[in-house]
Amino acid sequence: MKFLLDVKHWFIFLCAFIVPVLIELYGYYQLKVNTNLTFFFYIIPVGIAVMQIVVYGWLWVVGSKLEVVVPADSSKMAAYKGVIIVPFFTLVAFLVFWAIVPFLFSLKLPSSAEMLYLFMTGAVVIQCFFIISFLFCFYFLAIMLKQNEVMDYVEFKESLKEFFLILFLPVGIWIIQPIVNKTLGKASADIERYW
Repeated sequence: MKFLLDVKHWFIFLCAFIVPVLIELYGYYQLKVNTNLTFFFYIIPVGIAVMQIVVYGWLWVVGSKLEVVVPADSSKMAAYKGVIIVPFFTLVAFLVFWAIVPFLFSLKLPSSAEMLYLFMTGAVVIQCFFIISFLFCFYFLAIMLKQNEVMDYVEFKESLKEFFLILFLPVGIWIIQPIVNKTLGKASADIERYW
Protein backbone atom coordinates (compact mmCIF):
# COMPACT_ATOMS: atom_id res chain seq x y z
CA MET A 1 0.00 0.00 0.00
CA LYS A 2 2.99 2.34 0.27
CA PHE A 3 2.76 2.99 -3.46
CA LEU A 4 -0.28 5.15 -2.58
CA LEU A 5 2.11 7.77 -1.21
CA ASP A 6 3.87 8.33 -4.53
CA VAL A 7 0.99 8.17 -6.98
CA LYS A 8 -0.62 11.20 -8.55
CA HIS A 9 -3.91 12.56 -7.29
CA TRP A 10 -5.76 11.58 -10.46
CA PHE A 11 -4.77 7.92 -10.03
CA ILE A 12 -6.24 7.74 -6.51
CA PHE A 13 -9.36 9.49 -7.76
CA LEU A 14 -9.58 7.01 -10.63
CA CYS A 15 -9.15 3.94 -8.38
CA ALA A 16 -11.36 5.16 -5.53
CA PHE A 17 -14.26 6.66 -7.45
CA ILE A 18 -14.25 6.09 -11.20
CA VAL A 19 -13.55 2.33 -11.14
CA PRO A 20 -16.35 1.61 -8.61
CA VAL A 21 -18.78 3.69 -10.68
CA LEU A 22 -17.81 1.76 -13.80
CA ILE A 23 -18.35 -1.52 -11.93
CA GLU A 24 -21.81 -0.35 -10.88
CA LEU A 25 -22.64 0.81 -14.41
CA TYR A 26 -21.58 -2.58 -15.75
CA GLY A 27 -23.96 -4.17 -13.25
CA TYR A 28 -26.80 -1.93 -14.47
CA TYR A 29 -25.94 -2.81 -18.07
CA GLN A 30 -26.05 -6.54 -17.29
CA LEU A 31 -29.36 -6.05 -15.51
CA LYS A 32 -30.86 -4.31 -18.54
CA VAL A 33 -29.44 -6.68 -21.17
CA ASN A 34 -29.72 -10.03 -19.41
CA THR A 35 -32.19 -9.19 -16.65
CA ASN A 36 -29.78 -11.08 -14.41
CA LEU A 37 -30.77 -9.84 -10.98
CA THR A 38 -28.38 -12.19 -9.20
CA PHE A 39 -25.32 -10.76 -10.98
CA PHE A 40 -26.50 -7.22 -10.25
CA PHE A 41 -27.11 -8.11 -6.60
CA TYR A 42 -23.54 -9.34 -6.17
CA ILE A 43 -21.76 -6.67 -8.27
CA ILE A 44 -22.89 -3.84 -5.96
CA PRO A 45 -20.69 -4.96 -3.03
CA VAL A 46 -17.71 -5.33 -5.37
CA GLY A 47 -17.88 -1.65 -6.30
CA ILE A 48 -18.26 -0.67 -2.65
CA ALA A 49 -15.36 -2.89 -1.61
CA VAL A 50 -13.01 -1.44 -4.24
CA MET A 51 -13.76 2.10 -3.09
CA GLN A 52 -13.40 1.29 0.60
CA ILE A 53 -10.13 -0.58 0.16
CA VAL A 54 -8.53 2.28 -1.79
CA VAL A 55 -9.81 5.07 0.48
CA TYR A 56 -8.96 3.37 3.77
CA GLY A 57 -5.68 2.04 2.42
CA TRP A 58 -4.77 5.62 1.52
CA LEU A 59 -5.83 6.89 4.95
CA TRP A 60 -3.81 4.15 6.69
CA VAL A 61 -0.62 4.71 4.71
CA VAL A 62 -0.72 8.51 4.81
CA GLY A 63 -1.53 8.64 8.53
CA SER A 64 1.18 6.13 9.40
CA LYS A 65 3.83 7.84 7.26
CA LEU A 66 3.01 11.37 8.41
CA GLU A 67 3.24 10.26 12.03
CA VAL A 68 6.90 9.35 11.48
CA VAL A 69 7.76 12.89 10.33
CA VAL A 70 6.16 14.77 13.25
CA PRO A 71 5.35 12.26 16.01
CA ALA A 72 1.77 12.36 17.20
CA ASP A 73 0.45 11.66 20.66
CA SER A 74 0.90 7.90 21.01
CA SER A 75 -2.61 7.39 22.36
CA LYS A 76 -4.12 9.23 19.37
CA MET A 77 -2.00 7.21 16.95
CA ALA A 78 -3.07 3.97 18.62
CA ALA A 79 -6.70 5.11 18.46
CA TYR A 80 -6.27 6.02 14.78
CA LYS A 81 -4.81 2.64 13.90
CA GLY A 82 -7.53 0.90 15.90
CA VAL A 83 -10.39 2.97 14.51
CA ILE A 84 -9.31 2.76 10.88
CA ILE A 85 -9.78 -1.01 11.05
CA VAL A 86 -13.48 -0.54 11.95
CA PRO A 87 -14.55 0.22 8.35
CA PHE A 88 -12.83 -2.99 7.22
CA PHE A 89 -14.87 -5.06 9.67
CA THR A 90 -17.99 -3.09 8.75
CA LEU A 91 -17.36 -3.87 5.10
CA VAL A 92 -16.88 -7.56 5.83
CA ALA A 93 -20.08 -7.63 7.93
CA PHE A 94 -21.94 -5.84 5.14
CA LEU A 95 -20.71 -8.29 2.49
CA VAL A 96 -21.58 -11.32 4.65
CA PHE A 97 -25.02 -9.92 5.36
CA TRP A 98 -25.50 -9.10 1.67
CA ALA A 99 -24.74 -12.73 0.79
CA ILE A 100 -26.74 -14.38 3.61
CA VAL A 101 -29.99 -12.39 3.60
CA PRO A 102 -31.34 -13.78 0.31
CA PHE A 103 -30.69 -17.27 1.62
CA LEU A 104 -32.52 -16.50 4.90
CA PHE A 105 -35.48 -15.04 3.02
CA SER A 106 -35.67 -18.15 0.85
CA LEU A 107 -35.95 -20.37 3.96
CA LYS A 108 -38.94 -18.33 5.20
CA LEU A 109 -38.08 -19.17 8.80
CA PRO A 110 -38.49 -15.70 10.26
CA SER A 111 -41.00 -13.36 8.75
CA SER A 112 -39.78 -10.61 6.46
CA ALA A 113 -40.86 -7.96 8.96
CA GLU A 114 -38.77 -9.54 11.73
CA MET A 115 -35.75 -9.81 9.44
CA LEU A 116 -36.11 -6.20 8.33
CA TYR A 117 -36.42 -5.02 11.94
CA LEU A 118 -33.30 -6.95 12.99
CA PHE A 119 -31.39 -5.67 9.99
CA MET A 120 -32.35 -2.04 10.57
CA THR A 121 -31.51 -2.21 14.28
CA GLY A 122 -28.10 -3.70 13.61
CA ALA A 123 -27.44 -1.42 10.64
CA VAL A 124 -28.15 1.74 12.63
CA VAL A 125 -25.74 0.77 15.39
CA ILE A 126 -23.01 -0.28 12.97
CA GLN A 127 -23.51 2.82 10.82
CA CYS A 128 -23.23 5.17 13.83
CA PHE A 129 -19.97 3.52 14.87
CA PHE A 130 -18.77 3.61 11.26
CA ILE A 131 -19.46 7.35 10.92
CA ILE A 132 -17.69 8.15 14.20
CA SER A 133 -14.62 6.16 13.12
CA PHE A 134 -14.73 7.77 9.67
CA LEU A 135 -14.75 11.29 11.13
CA PHE A 136 -12.01 10.46 13.64
CA CYS A 137 -9.77 9.20 10.82
CA PHE A 138 -10.33 12.42 8.90
CA TYR A 139 -9.74 14.51 12.03
CA PHE A 140 -6.47 12.76 12.81
CA LEU A 141 -5.19 12.93 9.25
CA ALA A 142 -6.05 16.64 8.96
CA ILE A 143 -4.11 17.40 12.13
CA MET A 144 -1.14 15.31 10.95
CA LEU A 145 -1.09 17.11 7.59
CA LYS A 146 -1.14 20.54 9.23
CA GLN A 147 1.52 19.52 11.77
CA ASN A 148 3.77 18.36 8.97
CA GLU A 149 3.15 21.56 7.05
CA VAL A 150 4.07 23.90 9.93
CA MET A 151 6.39 21.42 11.71
CA ASP A 152 4.77 22.13 15.06
CA TYR A 153 1.84 20.82 17.06
CA VAL A 154 -1.51 22.29 16.03
CA GLU A 155 -5.07 22.22 17.29
CA PHE A 156 -8.06 21.08 15.32
CA LYS A 157 -9.29 24.59 14.54
CA GLU A 158 -6.03 25.27 12.71
CA SER A 159 -6.53 22.25 10.46
CA LEU A 160 -10.18 22.78 9.47
CA LYS A 161 -9.28 23.38 5.80
CA GLU A 162 -7.51 20.03 5.58
CA PHE A 163 -10.37 18.32 7.44
CA PHE A 164 -12.99 19.52 4.97
CA LEU A 165 -10.79 18.69 2.00
CA ILE A 166 -10.43 15.14 3.28
CA LEU A 167 -14.12 14.98 4.18
CA PHE A 168 -15.11 15.81 0.59
CA LEU A 169 -12.70 13.20 -0.70
CA PRO A 170 -13.53 13.13 -4.40
CA VAL A 171 -12.67 16.81 -4.72
CA GLY A 172 -10.27 17.07 -1.79
CA ILE A 173 -8.02 14.28 -3.02
CA TRP A 174 -6.97 16.53 -5.92
CA ILE A 175 -5.62 19.06 -3.40
CA ILE A 176 -4.52 16.81 -0.52
CA GLN A 177 -2.41 14.27 -2.44
CA PRO A 178 0.01 16.86 -3.90
CA ILE A 179 0.42 18.29 -0.38
CA VAL A 180 1.15 14.79 0.94
CA ASN A 181 3.67 14.17 -1.85
CA LYS A 182 5.38 17.51 -1.18
CA THR A 183 5.40 17.05 2.60
CA LEU A 184 6.78 13.53 2.50
CA GLY A 185 9.28 14.45 -0.21
CA LYS A 186 10.57 17.35 1.88
CA ALA A 187 10.67 15.20 5.01
CA SER A 188 12.64 12.42 3.33
CA ALA A 189 15.10 14.98 1.91
CA ASP A 190 15.56 16.46 5.42
CA ILE A 191 16.10 13.02 6.93
CA GLU A 192 18.68 12.09 4.27
CA ARG A 193 20.48 15.41 4.76
CA TYR A 194 20.90 14.78 8.51
CA TRP A 195 22.14 11.22 8.00
